[in-house]
Amino acid sequence: MNLALEGTLPFQNAAILNYAENAGFQLSGLLSIAGTAPVQFSGILNYSGATEKTVQLAGLVNISRNQTRGAQLAGLVNFAHGGTLPFQAGVILNYAENAGFQLGGILNIVGNTSVQIGTVLNIAKNVSGLQLGLINIAENNEGVAIGLINIVKNGGKREFEIAGSETVNTELSFRLGTNRFYSVFIVGAIFLDLSFDFTYGAGFGTHIGIADTWSTQVEVRTYSFLDSSISMLHQLRITVEKSFLSSKLKVFAGPVLNVAVSDDKNSDGEYEFRFTPYSIWSGGNSHVGVNIWVGAVAGLRF
Repeated sequence: MNLALEGTLPFQNAAILNYAENAGFQLSGLLSIAGTAPVQFSGILNYSGATEKTVQLAGLVNISRNQTRGAQLAGLVNFAHGGTLPFQAGVILNYAENAGFQLGGILNIVGNTSVQIGTVLNIAKNVSGLQLGLINIAENNEGVAIGLINIVKNGGKREFEIAGSETVNTELSFRLGTNRFYSVFIVGAIFLDLSFDFTYGAGFGTHIGIADTWSTQVEVRTYSFLDSSISMLHQLRITVEKSFLSSKLKVFAGPVLNVAVSDDKNSDGEYEFRFTPYSIWSGGNSHVGVNIWVGAVAGLRF
């Protein structure tokens, strides 16, 4: 155990605890605590009270106040209060009032940031660059959020769509994200083939402005069917959209490249594609068959 209550100590090394009002380098098997310390390495916890520049590496937890340069790397949790921390990396939680780059395994929380990357959840007030994770939530995002669920409070996309095509005759979609990148969640029905089936799916897309009331959307979608010879349906959609009534109501139409995948065979040993109208190419192997055709879609968005 090392205790330095006054002055500035260049180096501390202890198996259990380092404590100093001011230290240059702290190395501890368990705990390092300092008022100011540019470098802290500990097995469990690092705490720095008022250091503008600190590099903290801990097996479990890092805590700093008013840090503007340096980095925090922890096995579990990083917490930075005040200042703007350039980099945080933690397995469970990263929290900072301001951070340049957060890299987390489960949860990242920040006031202002350029980049957040996490496997599960990113939460930020203001994002100037990238959010990448399963779920991304921001009050303002001037960059792009890429994930399954992307929620932006101000200026985000929350849009419903009712559409029909030669394959999925009626479908309801919901878009969530931003114009740069959004997710699509879909439910639909097929009934024009003298049979009935439900479908559900998801996808992602981007919205590109052309003129004041004209735009185009590029989307990739994947559908599954409840009772069909088609196992999966993949689509590439390129639609042109015209907006009315201050952009609240929009009409759209465009071509669709369809790729159906089936593992169902008829009595002749050929793969079945019950809802496909025609084929421009088909093939397969002993496990699955593939059928490709070009169709069209049209509908309303609001």
